[in-house]
Amino acid sequence: MRGKKLILNILQHKVTLATTVLVLFNVYLYSIINIDLFQLLIAGLQKVEDSNAEDIFIGIVFVLIGFLIDKIRLWRKRVGKRKIEKAKLATLRATMTTVHDVVNNFLNSLLLFRLEAENSAAMKDESLKMLDDLTSETAGKLKEIDDLENIFERDFGSGITGIVTPASQE
Repeated sequence: MRGKKLILNILQHKVTLATTVLVLFNVYLYSIINIDLFQLLIAGLQKVEDSNAEDIFIGIVFVLIGFLIDKIRLWRKRVGKRKIEKAKLATLRATMTTVHDVVNNFLNSLLLFRLEAENSAAMKDESLKMLDDLTSETAGKLKEIDDLENIFERDFGSGITGIVTPASQE
């Protein structure tokens, strides 16, 4: 896993990798057959200057500046999206804390009701089991939402949007 991450990180820096390979190739050529690519490059640039092609060079510089500006904008946009997602998750957690308080109070009252119904034999055993199952299912669903790391929204129709858990998306 760590090797994969390193490879992905290296691949994100393709230009740096390419220039490193070029420099190593230049050192190899110079040491073996005494050819210096950088001297050839400088000579080529001198020919470009002699032929008044500096307008092309300046154009390339402007294109590179535009590319860098786009990269910075995209980076800022990704950072902004991450901040928004973190804020959404913090709001969800605060809401869930309140929901837990309300629902747990209700479930505790329901438990008291269940104990009284069991002691007075006012309800059948099947009904008590169904009440236990519904209580456990509700508590489990709340725990799933509380444990969310990412927010998954789903449109239920008529403009109603809700939060769903990964298990309920399947």
